[in-house]
Amino acid sequence: MLDPDAFAYEQYDWSCERYLRHGSMMPEDGPEQLRRHDAILLGAVGHPGVPDHVSLWGLLIPIRRAFDQYVNLRPIRVFEGLPSPVRGAVPGEVDFVVVRENTEGEYSEIGGRMNRGFPDEMAVQQAVFTRPGVTRLVDFAFGLAERRGGTLTSATKSNGIVHTMPFWDELVAERGAAHPAVEWNQEHIDAPAAKFVLDPARFDVVVASNLFGDTPVTSAAPLPPPSSRPPSSSTSEEGPAGRGPVAAPGPRA
Repeated sequence: MLDPDAFAYEQYDWSCERYLRHGSMMPEDGPEQLRRHDAILLGAVGHPGVPDHVSLWGLLIPIRRAFDQYVNLRPIRVFEGLPSPVRGAVPGEVDFVVVRENTEGEYSEIGGRMNRGFPDEMAVQQAVFTRPGVTRLVDFAFGLAERRGGTLTSATKSNGIVHTMPFWDELVAERGAAHPAVEWNQEHIDAPAAKFVLDPARFDVVVASNLFGDTPVTSAAPLPPPSSRPPSSSTSEEGPAGRGPVAAPGPRA
């Protein structure tokens, strides 16, 4: 067991409360202040008086991108003695990890709004998928599957998203050929979102884009007991890793 006294901690008031006081979630040099640390523990962030996109893009996403935290790991496990509210989620059988792309994909900054307030107002949000970005994530996921149960599911939506998702599928197949020890398949995101509740024990490693790696965990979040929340880890080869909860039970400042 880790000794908490062996760690040095520094606490920051970066929050929605800070935004309401100062107009920003964190100071401009926030990432530089974090750079000297080995790890980041980020609590749940949210406040009824602060729009969610303001709190997210003012704190969490800038931190992830400043340190190129391209992997977001979201483990889901049911433990003995902590019964799950989901029928059929058996301790010792439900143990899988969602590997989510964390720095590009659907959560890009490219886009904008035009003709605000007019009848023909419009908004454009551009998804960005790059070969280096997808490849490094998928290689990480296959490597993780090799060290775990040896199976991987790629969450896609290439039947409806005509450019980025077929590109994603091609790169997964390309990297899958380089990992012959892993048995893998791909499913449209609708299916895993349901199977996370109906048959969660079938999964080992799930790899998904920024959006699809976010939304499936919403359906997987009830698998642990109500008193707990799934954790997440945002990591890269450089800079401190981030830790925090997934699907926090309520807004926090």
